[in-house]
Amino acid sequence: MAPSAKVLYHPLNNTATRDDINGYENCIDDNDKDACDGCCCTCDCHHGRRTLERRLLACTILCCALAACTLAACALALDVKSYLRLSQPVIPLGADPWGLVPQEVGQPASWRSFYNDSRDPYWMDEDTFDSPDVVRRVVRRLKWLQNSTNILANGRQTRYRDWDGREDVLPSYHGSTPTEVFGIRSFHQIHCIIVMVEDYGLRLHGEPSQWTPGHVMHCINTMRQLTQCMADATPISLVQGAEKHLGDGQQMWCRDFDGLRRWANAPERGIRYAIVSPPGAKDVYDEIWPYPGDSGPPADLW
Repeated sequence: MAPSAKVLYHPLNNTATRDDINGYENCIDDNDKDACDGCCCTCDCHHGRRTLERRLLACTILCCALAACTLAACALALDVKSYLRLSQPVIPLGADPWGLVPQEVGQPASWRSFYNDSRDPYWMDEDTFDSPDVVRRVVRRLKWLQNSTNILANGRQTRYRDWDGREDVLPSYHGSTPTEVFGIRSFHQIHCIIVMVEDYGLRLHGEPSQWTPGHVMHCINTMRQLTQCMADATPISLVQGAEKHLGDGQQMWCRDFDGLRRWANAPERGIRYAIVSPPGAKDVYDEIWPYPGDSGPPADLW
C-alpha cells in the first residue's frame, strides 16, 4: 500500500528570530497567548511544570527565611545566656560571697612554700607530742598567733545560706564579752587545729584536757568539711625521698592567708583577747582594751 500523502509533521520555521525564542522563554501565563505571539507552549504539562517551579521557588525562599530566623533566635538565646552568666559576679573560691570581707582581701592566689621549720610560724615540729611541756609551748605559740577567730561587727550586717539553700541575714554574736563580732571561717579552722593538738597532746600523757570530746569531733568535722570544700586536685609525690612525707617539698597554690590576717587585725575591726583562766582550766577570754594592734611575738615564742 502506498503511504498516505497526508502531512504528519510540519517543518520547523527556520526564520524564527531571537525575539521569538525570548518570547517563548518569557511566557509565564498559559492564558497570555497574545503576549507570547504564539511562541509559548500551552499544553497542560508545561503549565504544571511552571506552577511547580514557582511553588518550589516560594518554598525555598520560605525555608531560607525560617532557617535565618532559627539561627537568629539561637544566637539571641546564646547571647542572653552568656550575658546572664557573665553579668553574675565570679566569686573566687574562699572569698566572702556577701562582701563583708572585700573580695580582694586574700587575693591574688599564688604559689606558696610551707616550710617544715620556723620559717613558717604555724609549723608544728614532729616532736610536739613528746612531752606535755612541748605540747603546751606549741599551743601557747599558736594561740598567740591565732589570738582571735573574730572581727568586730561594727553594726554591719551580712548574709548566709542555710543547709536548704535559703538566703537570710547572718546575725552577729558575742562570746565571753559583750562585743558583737563575726567569726572568720579560716581563723576558726586554725582554732580547731589548736584544739586538736592540745587535746590529743595532753591526753596522750594522761593529763586532763579542757576540750570535750564533742568539741574535738566538731573540729575534726570542720577540717573534713574544709578538705571536701577545697577539693584540692594538685598531684603530690615523694619528691624528697621515701623517708619524707607525701607532698613535702612541693609548693601549694594558695590564697593570701597573711593578707587576710592583716586585714582582720586592722584597728577598726580587729579584736584581741587575754586568757584570764588559770593554767589547766578551760580558757576564759577577756577583751584587751584598747586594742593593741599587731605586736611583736614574745621572746620565748619558740
